[in-house]
Amino acid sequence: MQFIEKELYEAFIARIKAKSSHFTDNSHEPPAHYDWDREQYEVDRDRDEIPFMRPAIFIRFGEIDITSRTGTTMRASIPVTITCVQDKYVDAMDGASNQPEYLKLLEWKYLVNDILNEFKP
Repeated sequence: MQFIEKELYEAFIARIKAKSSHFTDNSHEPPAHYDWDREQYEVDRDRDEIPFMRPAIFIRFGEIDITSRTGTTMRASIPVTITCVQDKYVDAMDGASNQPEYLKLLEWKYLVNDILNEFKP
């Protein structure tokens, strides 16, 4: 593995796309947008400047920690953050007429988690 992040990024997206039926089987839309996380969704001004389709998945990699295991082998550890972004144009307030739709939106990130928990590089 020469470019660990690139290979993991491609593998994550391929895995989620291959399991898109997991979303539809649970009455949800599969992701419409995949992106390398440049934290664009966290800064208010960037939301207007860099639009993206929703639901979306952003993948962020932390600093790689490489340790030597033996004379010829090494172990690399890299933290990965998967962020799920959806539009929530529904009211979460208790008693709101569309509160059940909001509660349904909360399931989506768990579907992504289900798919990636089975991931084997």
